[in-house]
Amino acid sequence: MKIPIITMASALACVGFPSALHAVDTKAKPIYELLFEDGSLANSGSIAGEAEEKTPPGGKPTFEITQDQNFGNWVLHQPAEEILQKGPYLILPDSQDRVRLSDPAQTASVALWINWAGPINHQDSRQMLVNCLTPGYKSGWALSITKKGAIRFDWSGKGDASGYRVTSNTISPGEWHHIALVWENRPTVYIDGIPAAFTMPFVDVPSMPASDSPLIVGSDVLHYLPFRGSLAGIRIYETLLSADDVFDLSQKKP
Repeated sequence: MKIPIITMASALACVGFPSALHAVDTKAKPIYELLFEDGSLANSGSIAGEAEEKTPPGGKPTFEITQDQNFGNWVLHQPAEEILQKGPYLILPDSQDRVRLSDPAQTASVALWINWAGPINHQDSRQMLVNCLTPGYKSGWALSITKKGAIRFDWSGKGDASGYRVTSNTISPGEWHHIALVWENRPTVYIDGIPAAFTMPFVDVPSMPASDSPLIVGSDVLHYLPFRGSLAGIRIYETLLSADDVFDLSQKKP
């Protein structure tokens, strides 16, 4: 499905935007990097291909790719209303076997910019950012934002292998923030380059069975829990980002 491109004023189109998202220089290289330049869903990471948009039944709503003057670059926008129950999502190419986190030796990092538009009126408090949850949430993991603006990490499996943690730090709607997740046996969440505290400590290292769902962005695989707002500079790694790497990513603002 073709994504509609919305441009700003002609003067902005003439001068263009600074390539701030390209200025990142970390030792780790992403397998997925979606910058949405020129309205594209192409992955500029190490895995070839384009993200695929999946819309809920009826075909609406759809994402918009636009140049955001406040952010200074291309963004993926979800024009969700407060009563939205279902929304579109992006499937990342060749991602069914990527970043499963089912092996204790596996590592991963996720980094992205978000401009959250606020809560949606549904019974679940989450809005999905990136996840590989299966239908019914029997396996997989998810990075999301709660209705109070906290960042939440879920892992799903059998019995005690399921759980979640929520940050005590929160963000406000209508502002750009950098969010990162680094996984090495357990998650570390960063907000604007700073490690965030969880409301509950980890007692045991979580484990989870392998998920066969692809990595998706913007909602769960059944279109529920859609993210309301804009996303930009999405990067996913199969390696660890250091604290310095995360901080550098959070500082590369236009």
